[in-house]
Amino acid sequence: MSEWQTLQADSPEAALAAVLDAFQSIYRRYLADDLMLNHQLPFGMRGWQQHDDWYEGILLTPWMLAHVYFPRQPPVEPLAEGWEAESRAVADYRVIGPLMDFDIGEERPSAHVNYDPAIGHYLLRPLIQSLAKYRTADEVYAAWDGVLAARQAYRRQLEEERQAKAQEPVSRREFMTRWVRS
Repeated sequence: MSEWQTLQADSPEAALAAVLDAFQSIYRRYLADDLMLNHQLPFGMRGWQQHDDWYEGILLTPWMLAHVYFPRQPPVEPLAEGWEAESRAVADYRVIGPLMDFDIGEERPSAHVNYDPAIGHYLLRPLIQSLAKYRTADEVYAAWDGVLAARQAYRRQLEEERQAKAQEPVSRREFMTRWVRS
């Protein structure tokens, strides 16, 4: 089995340009006539940054908003069968490949492996897959920001409930029962 094919670029800027060019090429080759896509949306990347052996950002295309990761060095995780560079180079583009777990810095996200000959293997975590109702890139990113805000509010609510429960008065019997059972 062959190793990962990584994104070859001299700088984060060059890597970003290669990624955007590759996705525009994918669009022209495979998706330009797809009626389910939002063809008025531009290609774009927000939050593009380099972390150790990875580039990452939030990619907008006419078919999805996704968190993408591009390895600068081959990851230790093996590729799924059929996802070697030689196999994928002759296969049709797949929007979402097999799901795997990866070590990326201190995170261990699950992401889908994908491949394009121009940029190599990359990981993709879909965020919004139906973009039909959005008119602009700003609307798409605002919708995702709303999802993040709702998640944060929910986590805060759970933490407040947990803290409130910890502050509830406990009868002497309940308190002593905890000690006896330990």
